[in-house]
Amino acid sequence: TQDSEIKIASVQALGSVGGPLSIPTILDAYHSEDWRIAAKAATALGEMGDNSVLDELAAGLTHRVWWVRRNSAAALAALPGGIAVLYRSLTSPDPFARDSAAEALDDCGELVKARTRHEQGEANRDELRLLRHMRGSEAVPA
Repeated sequence: TQDSEIKIASVQALGSVGGPLSIPTILDAYHSEDWRIAAKAATALGEMGDNSVLDELAAGLTHRVWWVRRNSAAALAALPGGIAVLYRSLTSPDPFARDSAAEALDDCGELVKARTRHEQGEANRDELRLLRHMRGSEAVPA
């Protein structure tokens, strides 16, 4: 509907030019029943650069709609402290949260780093967990 399109455009604009006072409005949009608005709000939260929304975005990794999960994970990758949240999400009981986190970690270059560190014998527990997840096996020791 036209109302949804206006909300999406508004959230996008707030993410691009809004300041910290915009965060509550974007969070309201993030909790919208309309997944398109929620997905755009996730992206906007990542663009804001404020890590006060890490917990909200982490919860979004379990959203029922793939786009919201994907955009939440990408936003986490862009925020200070978000990479650690994504690594922690690899242990989530929710398989969709694990997959969204792994995809974002791959997109932001963490998978390449993990592979390189593993080849050098320097991979940490989180990196090994990511490699196992991406391989879909227990081939890499914990």
